[in-house]
Amino acid sequence: MGCTDHLLCLPVLQTLVHGVLCRERHGEATKLAFVERIEVFGRARTVYNNRNKTMLLYQVKQELRPYQKKALAIALNSPGAAIALPTGTGKTLVGCAWACQVLNSQQAHRVLVLEPSRFLVEQVEQYYRDKTNIPASKIYGVDAPEVRIAKWKAPVPLLVATPQVAINDKQFLSFDAVIIDECHHTTGNYAYKKLLDAFSFERRLGLSATIHERLRPSVEQSIGPVYAWSWSDPEIKRFVPEWYGEVYDADLDKGEREILKMLGDIRNELRGTPVAGMPSLAITMFSRDGALALSETLQKPTVMSSLLQEAISPLLSRCRPLHKLELLKSVLSEHDFAKAIVFVDRVCVANTIAGEFKELKPVCLLGRLHGGSDAQKAALEQAKDDSVKLVISTSVGEEGIDLPAADLIVSWSNTASPIRFIQRKGRGMRMSPGGKDKAKVDIFIGTPDTPDYDALYFGIYAASRAGVEIIPSEDQKQLLKATTLGRIQECLNSTLDSRAMTLDGLEKATALPLDLVKRYASHLVAEGDIVYVYDFDADDLLERSRKRITGMVAGYFDIESRVDLEEWLHGPYRGERLAMLLNFQMSGSDRLYIDSGILPLLAEGEYARLFNCDEDIRVEVTYGFSSKNRAQGSAYGTWHELITQLEPLLERKTIYLTFAHSRRASVTASYHGRFPEESLPFIVRNACWLAQQAEELGKQMWERYQG
Repeated sequence: MGCTDHLLCLPVLQTLVHGVLCRERHGEATKLAFVERIEVFGRARTVYNNRNKTMLLYQVKQELRPYQKKALAIALNSPGAAIALPTGTGKTLVGCAWACQVLNSQQAHRVLVLEPSRFLVEQVEQYYRDKTNIPASKIYGVDAPEVRIAKWKAPVPLLVATPQVAINDKQFLSFDAVIIDECHHTTGNYAYKKLLDAFSFERRLGLSATIHERLRPSVEQSIGPVYAWSWSDPEIKRFVPEWYGEVYDADLDKGEREILKMLGDIRNELRGTPVAGMPSLAITMFSRDGALALSETLQKPTVMSSLLQEAISPLLSRCRPLHKLELLKSVLSEHDFAKAIVFVDRVCVANTIAGEFKELKPVCLLGRLHGGSDAQKAALEQAKDDSVKLVISTSVGEEGIDLPAADLIVSWSNTASPIRFIQRKGRGMRMSPGGKDKAKVDIFIGTPDTPDYDALYFGIYAASRAGVEIIPSEDQKQLLKATTLGRIQECLNSTLDSRAMTLDGLEKATALPLDLVKRYASHLVAEGDIVYVYDFDADDLLERSRKRITGMVAGYFDIESRVDLEEWLHGPYRGERLAMLLNFQMSGSDRLYIDSGILPLLAEGEYARLFNCDEDIRVEVTYGFSSKNRAQGSAYGTWHELITQLEPLLERKTIYLTFAHSRRASVTASYHGRFPEESLPFIVRNACWLAQQAEELGKQMWERYQG
């Protein structure tokens, strides 16, 4: 379609924008004029074709604050710049606006956004979808190579990834511009630094909450000049939070992942035995505290060592003693603090950390069992001295003793306990030596795709339920995706033939123990991320009824012989026996788990049969809001009538529903969870479909055995 008097086509508009950039290259006033003109173009709705259709450029859906506009103008005026805006003041929005402008002006055709953790990849990719109209995608190192290659080559203008996966796949990169979030990581042997040294980007934007003075030379060399806004800047001060949390990913290397796989294989071999939990405990210990902690445990005469020492200890000797140590070094070097407290679980870890940071005059608080009460008191007094910059505390520091106030709290050993999370956070809530000049920071170092990350998520989740928000609640969903729970949800969102799976199917797909799959699936159901419906397998249900009747008869007559069902049904009291057989209780093995977001799609497509009930079949339902009180109310009717009666219940967070139908056959099915509004009709229709299937089976059986 060519240009006409009635059409300002996209290339022409982009050329005009580029012209503005070229003409207004110098001076603060012209920088702001440039931004204002760009914003006019970004909001342009007067670009019509002959059919009166609107053509829009990429745009930010939120108005920028004055200081954000200044930061954007500076970033657009240079091939490379690092912007340091305090946490909570919207530096990511500046990145969104920058991406829109470099794409609109054709200074870049594709933008790569780098985030240091998978949690942030999820969070920021969603942020770009919410705040801009740029099609965005994300990529992880855990994706299969063929999946990653396809994602790198997909024609999307913006892709979010970790620097480690980007440098591993650098031969597939085709980006003109890069946004380096948390750019204070662009130092030393970091993946950020390696990628920027190995790959040339025409445009570079670094973003950070703070860039320590000693890190500036490295950041400026890799990205460009640093422009920082102070915490006390009048334009910014009211937006700065009292404290904020950060999650750092401590990835395992290839050899360490092999140890986890071997422990997982041993766990599978021991499944069903009394010692099946030992490999799981070793996995948790290794991923949380490192090879040093597990090695120390295996040297002791325990059940775990008798099972694992011979196979695992030789491999541990070739691992990094503490795989989180390098990240801790980065945390302590990148943050300006008066005093830091690092929480660990193991004494051997505490002592090793202390040996690595002698320049910070570290003090270890290890509890009364390690030196007695007098030694603990002396260590505590020493820790309060202003010259001590680092305190390393085991769990004793969470329980009652008056630790010194600190402005940097680091959780090395993650815990699922809300009490411990709250106690740790409390150490950063009191007035710190730094006063109110800057925000306090809570750091969590987690090992992705392991129980350590799961404990981090569950701890944050449980603390939020107790009224203490560690990270914003909207970010918890993004953190979940980087956990084992996210792996379960991903299975239900995959491109496999079946996106509705039983617990057994999820066990095979995730290679996790069934008890763990049940626990995690239950949590996802309670949060409304997934729901379950039931399938009706007549042969299986009849066989379960036969086994139940066999057990009843065997118990009554004290025999163990199998009941001949045909003979039993043709005996006396035929009707009562048939009714006993046709009494079905749907169980967990009959459930199909489905991602809530795609339930409507599947219910109208490949799984439509599970919801295809007659309009006139009537079912009774009892409901409640806790597992102990499931019958606070009841309703009865067709599926249309039941939906109308049950919809007001959706205001409650968790609902327990029990549907029952009894005529020629009886069936009971229980559902629970947090049901999104669009899911409730399908839950009710599935329950009515079960009643219909039971009724049809009952009709067949009564016709066969009644005479």
